[in-house]
Amino acid sequence: MLYQELITQAFEKMGPERVAGGRTATGYEWHNCFLAVALGRHLNSVATAARLTGLEFAEIETIMRMWDRNQAAFVALADDWLERRRVPQPEPANVSWDGPERTARQTLVQKVERRLVA
Repeated sequence: MLYQELITQAFEKMGPERVAGGRTATGYEWHNCFLAVALGRHLNSVATAARLTGLEFAEIETIMRMWDRNQAAFVALADDWLERRRVPQPEPANVSWDGPERTARQTLVQKVERRLVA
């Protein structure tokens, strides 16, 4: 299964509110990563994250991998998923998504999607 499919599947299980909250995360540690912020609590392992979210280990690991490797692409993917569901999204404190940045983000999502499909 492709990364995008696993992440989208995980987003579906998590729901839009958690995805919207998690996308504002800024860290890479168990206490401030996407999943910790989405759940509103510190995590300490993949097993804990899986138990608390109901996600499969593969989904957790894929989320962690993409978040760690390319946070901007991950946020863009989350934004795209949320936009398709028309869910209000809080803005990250340190990133502006208006104007040219929005176009760049959409281009980044398209590039990531093409790369993930290839």
